[in-house]
Amino acid sequence: MKTRFILLAAVVVGGIGVVAARADDAEEARRIAESLIQQGTVEFLSDRELEFDDETLSGTVKAVEPEERVKIEITDFLFVPGRVTVTFNVESRFRFAGKVTVEETQLDVEGTADVGAQIDLVADYRDENGELFIDSRITDMDEFEVDVVELQPDDLPGGKELVEKLAKQSIEKHKDELKREFNQWMAEQNRR
Repeated sequence: MKTRFILLAAVVVGGIGVVAARADDAEEARRIAESLIQQGTVEFLSDRELEFDDETLSGTVKAVEPEERVKIEITDFLFVPGRVTVTFNVESRFRFAGKVTVEETQLDVEGTADVGAQIDLVADYRDENGELFIDSRITDMDEFEVDVVELQPDDLPGGKELVEKLAKQSIEKHKDELKREFNQWMAEQNRR
């Protein structure tokens, strides 16, 4: 499967389990988790071009200045021995270029959009003889948002609203595939 438009949504450092194991209290773990999620998101998005391909919307997407533009906000955090559960909102800006289908005609488009989502993440961890084992995974993704900032051609039939609608539909359609991809990436991070 090709990587889709909202790939940024699930970027989380597997090291969140390390936070739970080393922090003295839940508030400190929460603060560190937010920092690690921010760092992981930036790391994942830097120098990465993503592809999306649906009947009505296809092309490539690349994060714009992720170091400055990635925004993370933890909205729920549960810290118990052996498990960290986090709900967070993530947003970043992307530059896109591709084709949109309008009334059975494919038209070239390009521009920038702010893309965001709400992510639920669980990280189970255990310490065996001083070695930390982590299993982190995305359990849900929803509340997708796409806000087109600039669009060319500026006279595209349906305009920004059409591109936003098509992008959100694509994200929803491929949500389960996206979670699998995100979880595979996190598993690789956990092995580091």
